[in-house]
Amino acid sequence: MDERDRGRVQAALAAARRAQRHVAYFGEGWLSIEAALDAVAKALEEIGEQLSGTLQQPGVSAATQAAHPEIPWRAIGGLRNFLAHNYVANDPQRLKDIVERDVPALILQLDALLAA
Repeated sequence: MDERDRGRVQAALAAARRAQRHVAYFGEGWLSIEAALDAVAKALEEIGEQLSGTLQQPGVSAATQAAHPEIPWRAIGGLRNFLAHNYVANDPQRLKDIVERDVPALILQLDALLAA
């Protein structure tokens, strides 16, 4: 993995951990707090931008993605689009599911990728 990809993975990992910290900070009722939803959604959107890229800036290279098929690259890009277009406003439960189920697994995968 080249240094550009490493930097993107590190930034995505930091954003994933930040999403978890936001949930912990706001507590059990975070789904009913607009600022919490916004903060978590922004952190998750950043994960997608770092790993999958945007029109203005590419994400992790195709070579790194191909070498690590265990990471759900396509789903991460889809989540970024979902969040960037503010569809989360209609489905906060989906955001909760992502933070509770997918983010911990992604953190483990990104940690392993950086350690490799």
